[in-house]
Amino acid sequence: MTTQTTLIRLPALVERLGVSPRTIWRWTNRDPSFPKPIRLGPQFRAWDEAEINAWIETKRAARKVA
Repeated sequence: MTTQTTLIRLPALVERLGVSPRTIWRWTNRDPSFPKPIRLGPQFRAWDEAEINAWIETKRAARKVA
C-alpha cells in the first residue's frame, strides 16, 4: 500500500506560513531544519506537506520549552 504525498507549491506555502517567498528560499538555503523542496521539473518545485507540518511542530515544541 502506498502513501499519498501532498505537495505544496511556493505560493501556497507563502500564504500558509505568512512569510515572503524570499524568506522561504532563505530558510531553504540556510536553515538545515527547514524541509528542502522536491524538484519535479526544471522550474517546478514543491514541498512535502508532512515535512512542513513536522517542521512547524518542532518550532512549536521549542517555543514551549523555552
